[in-house]
Amino acid sequence: MNVQFVVLTPVLARAARAAIGLALKDAAKQAGIGINTLNRFEMEGRRDVSLDTAYKIAQFYQERGIEFPDDRTMRMKAEMAA
Repeated sequence: MNVQFVVLTPVLARAARAAIGLALKDAAKQAGIGINTLNRFEMEGRRDVSLDTAYKIAQFYQERGIEFPDDRTMRMKAEMAA
């Protein structure tokens, strides 16, 4: 899969998780990261996760049909939303 470059913010990460209907623990498990790590990332102002982990989080959501056109917007891909 071709993953686009995106600056994933805590707000976008929470919105993406809500859009696919996953609890924090389920998203963390499926993304292959710790629940505390995802929680830290999603907390506003706590962007102290590694670049590799931030990439993993973004990739996880993109693989599930979430697009991040800019650093303030997320949306479901058209074919996934139907």
